[in-house]
Amino acid sequence: NGIINALAASADPTPITCLNGQAMVTRAQCAPILRATLTAKQSTQDLFRNNSGVFPFTSDSNNVSLRFDHIPSQSNSFFLRYTFNKRNEANQSSRALLAFSRSTDVDTLDHNMVGGWTHIFSSNLINEVRVQANYNELFVVSTDPNGPELNVPGFGFFNRDIFLPSFNFDRRYEISNNLTIPKGNHRMKFGGSVLLRDGFFDSKTFFSGRFGFSVLPGSFVSPQLATTTINQLQGLDLGLPTSYQQGFGDPVVGAKLPYYSFYGQDTWNVTPNLTLNYGLRYELDVRKSPLPTYKKNFGPRVGFSWDPYGDKKTVIRGGYGMFYAQIPFVIDYVVNSLNEINGRRQIPQVLTTLNAANPFAINGPINIFRTLRAQGVIGIPNTIRPITPADLTQFGINVSQTGPRNPLTVLFRADPNYRNPRAQQGSIGVEQEIAPGFSLSVNYVWALTQFITRARDINLLDRPISSRGIREYSAAAGCTGAAILTCFRDPTLFQEIVYEAAASANYNGLLVEFNKQFSRNLSIAGNYTYSEANDQVTDYNSDFRAFDQLDDGPEYSLSSFDQRHKFVIYGVLQSPYKNALLRDFTLTPIFRANSGRPFNLLAGADVNGDRSTNGDRPLYTVDGVAQGGIPRNTGIGPSFATFDMRVTRKFTLGKEFRTLELTFEAFNLFNRLNYAAVNNTVGASFGTLERVKGRDDVGPSSPLGFTSAFEPRRIQVGGRFRF
Repeated sequence: NGIINALAASADPTPITCLNGQAMVTRAQCAPILRATLTAKQSTQDLFRNNSGVFPFTSDSNNVSLRFDHIPSQSNSFFLRYTFNKRNEANQSSRALLAFSRSTDVDTLDHNMVGGWTHIFSSNLINEVRVQANYNELFVVSTDPNGPELNVPGFGFFNRDIFLPSFNFDRRYEISNNLTIPKGNHRMKFGGSVLLRDGFFDSKTFFSGRFGFSVLPGSFVSPQLATTTINQLQGLDLGLPTSYQQGFGDPVVGAKLPYYSFYGQDTWNVTPNLTLNYGLRYELDVRKSPLPTYKKNFGPRVGFSWDPYGDKKTVIRGGYGMFYAQIPFVIDYVVNSLNEINGRRQIPQVLTTLNAANPFAINGPINIFRTLRAQGVIGIPNTIRPITPADLTQFGINVSQTGPRNPLTVLFRADPNYRNPRAQQGSIGVEQEIAPGFSLSVNYVWALTQFITRARDINLLDRPISSRGIREYSAAAGCTGAAILTCFRDPTLFQEIVYEAAASANYNGLLVEFNKQFSRNLSIAGNYTYSEANDQVTDYNSDFRAFDQLDDGPEYSLSSFDQRHKFVIYGVLQSPYKNALLRDFTLTPIFRANSGRPFNLLAGADVNGDRSTNGDRPLYTVDGVAQGGIPRNTGIGPSFATFDMRVTRKFTLGKEFRTLELTFEAFNLFNRLNYAAVNNTVGASFGTLERVKGRDDVGPSSPLGFTSAFEPRRIQVGGRFRF
């Protein structure tokens, strides 16, 4: 402020550069420019202040369940069941670097009615018919209604999520029939079902707008700072976004998609101590163009149960099956709404990124951000309305669903060979009665999942490995001028994302479980799981694309869902006393502990110039030689442990069938601090390949600082009256 006041009082007419990117002005003219910059910094402080602290989390749930059964004869039985659920969850996504203004309000409404008729033709022929109807609403609304989304990696993510609000309406109608034919030692079943899925999806994808902030050279502020860098938070302070993206148009996609399934199976009691199960299932998941329908979803299943000694104290079980997943409708939504089909774009987009040659261009993100902010369209911390197409015409940007598309549009397409994910699962285990009331089981489980959906940018062309050990697509790497055609298949597209069924996952787990009944009043059970999960992708969201789109080898690593050790032990103690004061108590303690899950180290910047910052990881060197990017999921998250306790007391009121049950429950009774997430944005380079962990000696905005924790001690009491 002292410097600004001195400049304002100066009469020196010599022109100076006040802020980089602006015309030279006098010292007196520079003063209000710098004062506006300070005001912007103050508003950034307000943005953080308004999104810091403890915020209320409300939850409301209403449930109704009705059931009617009718048995008019020995050969016929009917049932009809109706369930209703209405639930609201507020601010459920707000935590640490995910600001309150980015949090969501989720409303769900579900009506479900199912009816069945079982008819016994004879002792060798039983038929069951089921009919089901379901209506479901899922509304996800952002706390901030206007936007734009502000992404400041490593420091905070603010304002309306770029994919919200989202309104999903689902109607599902199903009819199925199962025919059971017992014959001798065989019990055969045949059946099928038809499911009609009627979906209506309204998601304002990209409508809020998004400004992204990355690390920049200091020369963007002043030539004297050319040897320094500006971090993401400083970029927000100074109004220096590196990208701006927004969409407009029609956000609605609907479709009626049938799903068919047929199966046949047999349970064969080969001997009194050996049972075999085997069968075959076929499924057809019909999709809407341009998403193809895969027609070869055959799933064989086989299993066995063997009592080798015939004494019912030892049982060996095993099985193998092939299973298919239904494709989520969000894939259909994206490849219709964010595609270009017959020259039409349902959601036309605007995307502009920093031009190194002219960073302050009229249609660049910096000028758009600063201008709209000065005009009051963008407010920090609060915006009064969304950005409209009319706001962008002053920058020479027009929005149209047909005709020439805006430069740097992002398109989403479906691979012509896209198909349903397939999982092969196998298990083998033995259960042994060690002593009366004491059993022990050991089971091995294996699962191989193939054809998992992943997103990949097919606009990138093959490039030689640079001296930094990576493929590079930046102007500094030669991707400029006429040579840009050697880097991007279509330089006018920013990205061309294709959903392909190309990723895989593998799981191996060993489960040991015991049950011990010490007496009629005391039992203890527990289990321990040792497992390893590996995969190539965490999610089909395009933000989870590979660092190197042309080499998915480094992507195969420990899964984000890997949990090497997991232990649970619990008991049930019922009061053995008969006197009125101590009887009818039940005590249930539960102890749970598990090792931490892996997390991905991110650079927070576009390291390789492929026009994506979300999946880029830090570079590393060995003995001064560049090795490329750090492998995926190098970090190991915090472990977890908690002790819960439940105490109930039952009172008989008058007649025996009238009871009052009082419940006391304590979750995380000893109030252990269980960290939940780590700030995994660590910068463009990192010093080690060793598995790193979170740090509790730094704040959440620092690399590897913990950003959130699971619930502290929570106590609740309840009552239930039965009559």
